[in-house]
Amino acid sequence: MPDMSKKWLITGGSGFLGGRLLKDLSVLFPNDSFTGTARRDSRREEFEKLNISFVQGNLEDINFVEKITEGMDIIVHCAALSSPWGFYDDFYNANIKATKNLADSASKNSVSKFINIATPGVYHTGGDVIDAREDFVPTKKLINLYASTKHEAEKYILSQHSAKFNTISIRPRALLGAEDTVIFPRMIRAYLNNSLAIIGDGKNIVNFCSVKNVAALISNAINADSQHWGEIYNITDDQTTNQWDMLNNLLKQLGYTPLKRKVPYKIAYFVAYLMELYSKYFNNMKEPLLTRYSIVVAAKNFTLDISKAKNKLGYKPVITSEESLEEFVNWYKENHKPI
Repeated sequence: MPDMSKKWLITGGSGFLGGRLLKDLSVLFPNDSFTGTARRDSRREEFEKLNISFVQGNLEDINFVEKITEGMDIIVHCAALSSPWGFYDDFYNANIKATKNLADSASKNSVSKFINIATPGVYHTGGDVIDAREDFVPTKKLINLYASTKHEAEKYILSQHSAKFNTISIRPRALLGAEDTVIFPRMIRAYLNNSLAIIGDGKNIVNFCSVKNVAALISNAINADSQHWGEIYNITDDQTTNQWDMLNNLLKQLGYTPLKRKVPYKIAYFVAYLMELYSKYFNNMKEPLLTRYSIVVAAKNFTLDISKAKNKLGYKPVITSEESLEEFVNWYKENHKPI
């Protein structure tokens, strides 16, 4: 009987989503083999203990990319330069050039399925975003270089879709769960430094997306009919949450006093604008403490319509935002000394 097992390559393996997908998908597909790759080699030992291979390298190097995609059946592309601030060339190389290298090499080496992790940042217009759908087309310049370069990379991936090379793009909103090194850890640091405040009235409603639910959607996609590939899918935990209530719930679970201090939105936005100007003209483009993007994210409503993922891929969340928050809290307590 022929071997039906598949070989997976997951990029961005040293990061939050890439690392979690290596672990979660290897559990969902126990008969398949998994390889992670990233620029940093810091998690090799952690993955190898789980029988997950790890290869260090740079996706901007076409020779490296052609080598690691040989023999692979499925690629999940998580690697990206995700930052609200920086130089265009850095974003271009990390988000566009690297993605093209990976897609071109994958197609050349007969990889059958390519799953691109994209960003819902393309929906940001500077105001509230309510139930954004995948067919939304930006009518003006995107909110930052991360969103614009990821959007270009996404368009390239979808343009390569064919009967032999199935591609798909997933837009998860505000990732949540154990091993998060981005969203909540940054907020905790700001809180402990007494530099965090509620922006605006504190009533903004958002979606979160648990990493376990990303793995669940990928599992559904792999088993879905090929006619549902070649498209973009939003994904969330399918629930709306007050963003600041969620943060205060986190603080309570960590034993801290809930946040009450507020700053008016217009004042915070103007201060961020001044900080950006200072960074651009006087501080060698060092990331400012506040950016206009971070203020918009902190103060505005942001929800996604996920009916397409439900209807075409049969997506159903396997964990709630609250359960993922608890998962994060338990992990954080185990891995961080109390302050």
